[in-house]
Amino acid sequence: MRNGELYQLEVRFESKRRMVFRDSLKLLPGSLSSLGQSLCPKLGSKGEVDHTSVVMDNLASRKRELVEYMKQDIYLLGGIMLQAQNIYWSLYELDITTKITLSSLALTIFRKDYYDEMSTPIAIPHRTAEEFIRRGYYGGHADVYMPRGDNLLYYYVHSLYPFLMKSSPMPIGAAKWDGNLQGFAL
Repeated sequence: MRNGELYQLEVRFESKRRMVFRDSLKLLPGSLSSLGQSLCPKLGSKGEVDHTSVVMDNLASRKRELVEYMKQDIYLLGGIMLQAQNIYWSLYELDITTKITLSSLALTIFRKDYYDEMSTPIAIPHRTAEEFIRRGYYGGHADVYMPRGDNLLYYYVHSLYPFLMKSSPMPIGAAKWDGNLQGFAL
């Protein structure tokens, strides 16, 4: 569980076997219907059931319909996962079953194929440094001033942060405490 959302559920048996269930939406964000159409259309379409009409009183009479609906969903999801696995393996030689989220998959691909740790190491700050840095996270300022004065110049800056990220060298290396309350220096 993370932020009230279920990512993975592991069931352990006395025989030391286990079953792991993962939320496929965290790895392949998209509806089952659209993923099925784009990745494996030969498996058929996702079925439809009016979920609002499914109540305890009619479960027995609708059993066949509901079981067929669930079978098609499981069949389609299995095909989608297999096709995605084949795609990621052919492009990156990466087993997606070891990843829970699309972010972790992207980070693995980046580190494996595009990142050179020797030239730009990623420094993980120690706990004190991390806590200090996190206290500095806050949203941008939205200040309003009265537009009056003599010889004023008005500037409007749009997308300054992405521009600086693109054009400035990235701070790399381990953060070092500079000995005062001003913070860390890179």
